[in-house]
Amino acid sequence: MKRIIILVNTVLLVLIMTVGLVGCGGETNTDSEPAVGTAANSTAANLVEVTSKEGITLKIPSEWVLLDSGVYANTETGDNVAFGVVPVGQNPLSSYKEENVLATYASKYQDVVVKSFENGEKINGKESLVSQVTLNADGNALTLTLVMVTDGTNNYIITYAYPSDETDGSLIENLQASIDSITIK
Repeated sequence: MKRIIILVNTVLLVLIMTVGLVGCGGETNTDSEPAVGTAANSTAANLVEVTSKEGITLKIPSEWVLLDSGVYANTETGDNVAFGVVPVGQNPLSSYKEENVLATYASKYQDVVVKSFENGEKINGKESLVSQVTLNADGNALTLTLVMVTDGTNNYIITYAYPSDETDGSLIENLQASIDSITIK
């Protein structure tokens, strides 16, 4: 499971570097898959509020621990959430397209599929992008949920990850509740 956590850290670093450099055009919203969500039996009682060093506050499963890398993770399953922040630069968040998300991951990983993409939504009053991607990283099939929230100056990046063969668990059951709880400083 430590290997999955390390892979997600690598994925997040690639994403941060790409977001800082990417040049994008108009807005895209596809309905190819339902938006990321939670099972009907979500139990918010199992969530605790944390704040990352980047100033991102959200609720995560209570059994997760903070690792030295700044990632919160379930060390038994490998489920985790990682954080980053990059300046907005010349491209506002609203200019990101599904193709940009695909290109970011496809340049380094195999079998990349964008399962859902929503741009222009609001999370706690802030413009956001939410996309779910499956990919193969060093033989591990992962599902990543990328959330970007902007304050107009910076894009705050939150990446949730879990093994693609996982069908239940505290992250999957509480993913939407965690996303909905995101606030930035």
